[in-house]
Amino acid sequence: MSKAILPDGGVKRFNYAPDPILSDFIRHAEKLDTHMVFETATEYLSTSELMQLSKVLEEIDRKGNEGRVRKRSISTHKLNMTRTNMRNLVVKYTKDRIPQKRISEHMGISVSTVKRLLSESRLEGHE
Repeated sequence: MSKAILPDGGVKRFNYAPDPILSDFIRHAEKLDTHMVFETATEYLSTSELMQLSKVLEEIDRKGNEGRVRKRSISTHKLNMTRTNMRNLVVKYTKDRIPQKRISEHMGISVSTVKRLLSESRLEGHE
């Protein structure tokens, strides 16, 4: 249990839910949908966990409900990401020393896009 001191000097107690882990994201994708799971997971999971999650999400997307193939492409969960989130993920992978070619294959983007996102990040001073 955590507590916060309010501006009037009072104390408010509240419970924090623990940060989600890889199995939580997989469970959500299996029971509900893969939409936005990957994008949300980038805030909580390590690089290796994100790569594992990506493979699982692709398999779930491939199977679809009751074994039917879904209409959207396998890497749609990656394409739902905003450009800012893609840039942040590329920076995260780069900091973890993942080669640019592997980043591009994993994210379903070209190596030149990976380089462009890194360049944008440097220009904004985020790296």
